[in-house]
Amino acid sequence: MANQKSQSATLPDLREEIEPGKRDTLAGWSIRGLSLICIAFGLFQFYTAGTRPMLAMRQYAIHLAFAVAIIFWAYPFQKSSHRRRVPVYDLAAIAVALVAAVYIMVNALPIMEFTYIESNLDLLLGVPLLLIVLEASRRTLASSSPSWSASRSSTRFSAR
Repeated sequence: MANQKSQSATLPDLREEIEPGKRDTLAGWSIRGLSLICIAFGLFQFYTAGTRPMLAMRQYAIHLAFAVAIIFWAYPFQKSSHRRRVPVYDLAAIAVALVAAVYIMVNALPIMEFTYIESNLDLLLGVPLLLIVLEASRRTLASSSPSWSASRSSTRFSAR
């Protein structure tokens, strides 16, 4: 009997390997907010698929805003970080994506008709949105992306 107790003390808890997300899941208003965003995104997809389609550029902007919001809300900056609520920098990235989406929706017709004159606001919203999309790709794809995998392997070989 004493031998069994010493063996169980040295064995790792396998529940953490099977369900690693159970420990650090979102809680409280964070999980409710994520659920509402996901439901609204699904309803938007059904609406645009079932009724008269929207202008493509407006639909892309709304789709991008929903996708970025879900990714930044659900995926932490680092996999090792403990995540019980959404950090302020993720909420700021979501806000930038929403502002850019509204800007595209307002200016969709002039942009598509090539009557739109570029402004500094385009760069002010476009560059951060590009960086946000790259960060969202990094968070969701992680090491499965070829460019990140290639850069990681090249740094490993150069270190030797």
